[in-house]
Amino acid sequence: MQRMAVFLAVACLAACTRPYAEPEVTPARDFAGARSYVAEGQVPALRAILTHGMCSGDHRAQNADGSPSWLETRADELARALGGQFDPEAPRQVAYFPGGAENPDIEQVERHVVPIDTADGPVEAVFLIWGRHVDPYRAALTFENSSAATDPAAPQRARLNATLKSGLMNGCLIDAVVYLGENGDPIRAGMREAVCDTLGGRFAPARPAGDAGASATCGGSGARQVPTVLIPESLGSTILFEAITDLDSPPGLLRLADGTGAIRSIYMASNQLPLLRLGNTREATARALGGDATASGGGALEDLLSLIAPPQFRSADAGPAVAPPQVIAITDPNDLLGYRLDPELFDEPPYRDFEIRNVLVSNTPEVFGLIADPLEAHRGTASDTVFGLIANGWTAPPG
Repeated sequence: MQRMAVFLAVACLAACTRPYAEPEVTPARDFAGARSYVAEGQVPALRAILTHGMCSGDHRAQNADGSPSWLETRADELARALGGQFDPEAPRQVAYFPGGAENPDIEQVERHVVPIDTADGPVEAVFLIWGRHVDPYRAALTFENSSAATDPAAPQRARLNATLKSGLMNGCLIDAVVYLGENGDPIRAGMREAVCDTLGGRFAPARPAGDAGASATCGGSGARQVPTVLIPESLGSTILFEAITDLDSPPGLLRLADGTGAIRSIYMASNQLPLLRLGNTREATARALGGDATASGGGALEDLLSLIAPPQFRSADAGPAVAPPQVIAITDPNDLLGYRLDPELFDEPPYRDFEIRNVLVSNTPEVFGLIADPLEAHRGTASDTVFGLIANGWTAPPG
């Protein structure tokens, strides 16, 4: 019996592989990590803006059962990758209530500021959490999460299909369905205000209260702009990028940021943009802002890059222009919701003005090369490999 157990364990190890245990970077050129932007002696020396994506029911600042939350897990991974540590008792929260018709009292967006101490300098990690708004919509699908084994009235499903139905579809895809439609307006409004505050702006809310109309603006504060990296996950890339480009009209945004001039790199984990750009949210954005959409409509990333592309891109202190941000798309090929950026776009505007990289990683093993858990491939972002790339970058091997 013991020999059989050893044999099965060895067979399992032989059967399970991670094709991209060593990340594959295309084009195979160096890219910088977040720690390279830390300027010693300034407080904070670097700002990292993180936001979650699909499966938002699992993405919280604190879990009711005491298990490590999304915020705590990501803060720990980022701190360790930067060679530092964070104080779990230190997070400071601001909640935004832009007023959703269905859920007016739910925190549409939370902003948590977590200081991280590193040998290179202090880092300010800002976590933007928007999933509570989706919870009531997600709850509307729980009637399909039961199985015939526990509920005689439930349809009979194969075990794997039942898991994917409840986890991938009802627990994750629901986020994109809600956000891309009118029900996502409160998320857009709350994220817009949270991003304005995070980038050092002064947000003037619309009147009457709860209206996300065009009278809401984001003005510059004149404060020092902190070198910033964006670390959105999955659907969070679309949500964060649209919040930045919709802060105001392009001239107003440039007045604020030079806040966008502080953005040094964009690291997208579990990237979904090629899929989500097909769901054009410009009409939704125009409705949320109470006027005409000002973005190009090509997609959230294209709109952001168009806004900060040379010659508009400039340094925060009006000194010599800084290099435009890197764009790093990190994806597990077995993530059914994940996509690489299309390499054919790299030589076209606005991509051609930026250093773009596709990075393939394995968040979960394959079994006999036949199957890998697609849900874990999507949700396995908090790994030493992914955060090591974000913190330390990547250097092409010699030759």
